[in-house]
Amino acid sequence: MTATGDAPVRWSVSVGASWLYPSRSSGTLRPGESVTVRVYVDHLREPAGHWSARVAVSPAHAVVTIEGYGPAPTPSRPDPRPSTPGDTTSPSHPGHTPAPDPSPSQPTDPDPTPTEDPPPTSPDPDPTTGAPSPTGGPDGSSPPPGDADSGTPSPSGS
Repeated sequence: MTATGDAPVRWSVSVGASWLYPSRSSGTLRPGESVTVRVYVDHLREPAGHWSARVAVSPAHAVVTIEGYGPAPTPSRPDPRPSTPGDTTSPSHPGHTPAPDPSPSQPTDPDPTPTEDPPPTSPDPDPTTGAPSPTGGPDGSSPPPGDADSGTPSPSGS
């Protein structure tokens, strides 16, 4: 673009697509000065298939339409969809069962192991009296009524 008037011209370019970016987005041209702005495609963000996008140039009120064709997506890994128990083929590789990807830099964590036995869901009755046994607290008291059946474990002195 070229500034054709007698005064400096402030200009800007805006792109209407996230996968396009201009070589310069704004500036000021002195009278008679020119600048070339190139619009580039970010191929990592470009959509697959045919696309079109607009680039606006101010203050000229010009709009340029850019068209392109992005590549079809190519899977870099085997299809992540779960397979049925009898399914031994992959849609992208019929008759081939892919080996699992080794991951030496990111080992998988094993399932967490409990650090202590889970508390019982209800207190065991005292074999001789059928009543709950004391908690073993400093005063030998039993839990308040209602707590024994709540499923919430009580602290014990052992």
